Amino acid sequence: MTAEREPITELPRNTVVAYQGGGYDGCFWEWNYAFIDSEGNFHDIFSSGYKAIKDAETLLEALNVDKEIDSYDMGNEEERQRMLDSESVRNSLGIANWFASHPELEVKVTLKCDRCGERVEPEGCQADGFHGCGGIEIAADNIICPECYSDHSCWYCGEYTSGELTGEITKEDGTKVELNGSACEYCADDIKSGRRKDD
Repeated sequence: MTAEREPITELPRNTVVAYQGGGYDGCFWEWNYAFIDSEGNFHDIFSSGYKAIKDAETLLEALNVDKEIDSYDMGNEEERQRMLDSESVRNSLGIANWFASHPELEVKVTLKCDRCGERVEPEGCQADGFHGCGGIEIAADNIICPECYSDHSCWYCGEYTSGELTGEITKEDGTKVELNGSACEYCADDIKSGRRKDD
């Protein structure tokens, strides 16, 4: 027999709560997030659909009923990291940017760039490594900081590449040509074949 858990009578402070909110066409539910600040005030980070939680009272009810709820103590660095490791790339970016736009809450969430390994502020970070997850969902595997995004974007098309950029091409006759800027493999191939000019 499973022991009954004690009822929760007060919302945990300085805590992000992740819960199964309502979904959208093609999805029954998606992760939603709320934050209870150090003074016990409720903040809606993201909520959707018919199970969206818009106030503290409804969140307290959900904490006492729903077993699919997770919470993260924002005053603890290990807990902040657990949140970023547990939540999807898209949601981690969204939560970090939400806190960055609310400096009055005094919660700093930094992200680890999957390209250079540095911990950075969320502003300007991009998702990368997109793939399908079945159905209509598309997910990303990586977070790229603004500096890496810029350093690894093609000079010709402006697109970021997770591969390597090249500064020269080798023509069919073996002649090496130095490019005006670093090119992704597609633009380099277009320049080599004459489909794109090096200007």
